[in-house]
Amino acid sequence: MAMRKAMDLRRALGLELALVQSLTNIATLYALTGDYQEAESLLRTALQQIRDLDEATLLNRILINLSYVLVEAGASEKALPLLEESRVLARASDNSYFLAHGLHNTGEALVRMGQYQEAAPYLNQSLTLSTRLGIKSVTGDNFQYLAQIALADGRVDDAFTLANRALDLALETKENHRLRDMHALLSQIERAQGNIESALQHLEEHIVLKDAVFNQARDRTLSLLRAEFDLAEKDHEIALLNRDQKIQALQLEKEKSYRQVTVGSLAIMVLIAGGLAWSLRSNILARRIAALKAIELEKTKDALAKADRAKSDLLATTTHEVRTPLNGMLGMAQVLLKSPLNPAQRRQAEAIRQAGQAMLVILNDLLDISKIEAGRVDLEPCVIDLKSLVSSYSDLWQPNAQERGLTFDVHLAADLPDRIIADPKRIQQVLFNLISNAIKFTQYGGVTVRISRAEKQEDAGKITLMFEVVDSGPGIADDVQAILFEQYNQGKLGAGGDIQGTGLGLHICRQLTLCLGGDIGFNSEEGKGSRFWFAVPVEIASDSSEPCQLCSSPSGDAPAAVPDLLCDAPDQPDDDPVGSPDAQQADGPLRILVADDNDMNKQLMSAILGSWNVHYEIVDDGAQAVDQVKANAWDVVLMDAYMPVLDGVRATQTIRSLKGSGAQTPIIALTASTQSDDQARFGKAGFNGFVPKPLNLDVLAAEITRLTGRSVA
Repeated sequence: MAMRKAMDLRRALGLELALVQSLTNIATLYALTGDYQEAESLLRTALQQIRDLDEATLLNRILINLSYVLVEAGASEKALPLLEESRVLARASDNSYFLAHGLHNTGEALVRMGQYQEAAPYLNQSLTLSTRLGIKSVTGDNFQYLAQIALADGRVDDAFTLANRALDLALETKENHRLRDMHALLSQIERAQGNIESALQHLEEHIVLKDAVFNQARDRTLSLLRAEFDLAEKDHEIALLNRDQKIQALQLEKEKSYRQVTVGSLAIMVLIAGGLAWSLRSNILARRIAALKAIELEKTKDALAKADRAKSDLLATTTHEVRTPLNGMLGMAQVLLKSPLNPAQRRQAEAIRQAGQAMLVILNDLLDISKIEAGRVDLEPCVIDLKSLVSSYSDLWQPNAQERGLTFDVHLAADLPDRIIADPKRIQQVLFNLISNAIKFTQYGGVTVRISRAEKQEDAGKITLMFEVVDSGPGIADDVQAILFEQYNQGKLGAGGDIQGTGLGLHICRQLTLCLGGDIGFNSEEGKGSRFWFAVPVEIASDSSEPCQLCSSPSGDAPAAVPDLLCDAPDQPDDDPVGSPDAQQADGPLRILVADDNDMNKQLMSAILGSWNVHYEIVDDGAQAVDQVKANAWDVVLMDAYMPVLDGVRATQTIRSLKGSGAQTPIIALTASTQSDDQARFGKAGFNGFVPKPLNLDVLAAEITRLTGRSVA
């Protein structure tokens, strides 16, 4: 509002050019703080005013700045006409400086629109000009977007060279926002080259620079507030001066006989004007102080939130990258265990498998903690059949307990409803962890699971479900009971204190229970065992409600390998295979196509499929997979989700758009991603199944059989 009034005053005083310059400068500050909407509004006002003035240089500057704001705001299409006008104007005035900027902004806009081939000529022309003129910032930006084009085209080595030239220039100009963007781009490129360690280093640099850029933006915001305050203050002084001049003119015109009355009135008016000025100045100052305090509070809050997100993102990226070599280790161990081995070799292979599964549990726990701390735990309630739940747990844990010489029983109270509505994945994750601990730490006796109704007041249509896990283990030492649920606490169990946990699982159980609106606790006595319990509120479902599908465990040693026992129901019923008609009718072994760019994963898939009675082919990326589906009939495609050239999602979408029977080929997503929304995204893309990495051979075989109706044996 203050700037709009200032515009009217300056126009009245004949200061239109100064007004346009002020608006352009303030709009630049808004753009640097990320407020593109206000920056666009001010620049459009400035553009409208400058068109009435004969000032080509300022007009071109506004066109360039407005196009930048539109591109950053995601409206690249709107920027293109402005950039065309800027280029025409720059060429007419022989202004190479603005032409270099205009050509670059055009190329950047086209890149952001995905029009890479159209963007390259503009960027190359701008690069020639900016290099000749010595505009290092524009030269670096041109290298950056040319690197993005090269990466999109699969020219990874060219992308690496161009990106490093951009990084060198950013280091030379010491511009944090450009350094931030270049480290993010180089992280992608290094990852595409398979240089995971270098990719992580660039990612860490990117995260650090994000905070630095954030602080700079906040400083610019403070400068903007000060500029607005000073502008409003000066405009008010101009208005008061203008008012005083008018009053003096009126005084000279008054008759001498009314001088005393006029002087008295003038004194009153001056007092009123002074009071108004003091009030306005006080209000402006108060608003300024309040705004500065709000900015500082918001700065602190945002900095903490960004730090948490950066930590969680780094942890998620790290765990994802570790899963790839872990997939090879666990997969090869499973292949070895299914081959003829002497007793010593079998023990060694089993030790490798158990060590890998223990590492996987720790990775999953760390990832869960990062999601919880970042507030990214999404609850997905659905209908649960309690009897099916009991049956699945008996089938899952009975063999594992028997191997350790323990009994295992599950009891369901008679007064419970048949079906409830709750988040089955999170409930089973907590229950899974408690049962896993009970069996792992119990050497004699057994483990009992009880599911009942908690003794507390309940609302209509709702109950509080109590889960109890009772064991005859060594109990928990008195000195660690008070801190058992704390993060990273490795409490010793039993009187001897010879067994330790990882210190992650119980903390996760408590956090998940709180997310479900419930409570968790335990009772334990050394030498007599423990009773862990958790209670969560659930809704009662009607008997006609369709329950979630409970998935069986993929292996006998599920406690170390599978943190979740629940999966979404497949798109097709289990008894209705969905394979390509051409492949289904063929005699002989199954024909399996694998698409994966990682050498370790390809060796693993070759070892797995080579041990099965199947015919298989392995390709390096999604584009080759599409070509294979076009050329040959396959019973099923095993598609890695993330690959260069053409990733698994886009490759699957392309296959689904083909004409002919190949479009119906079942496709299973193989990925080390742990994002909760990936399965839904894969389903929308056209995948028929999903198997996470590290791969479990039994799960993979079962999924292939479900989709093809044929065994891999």
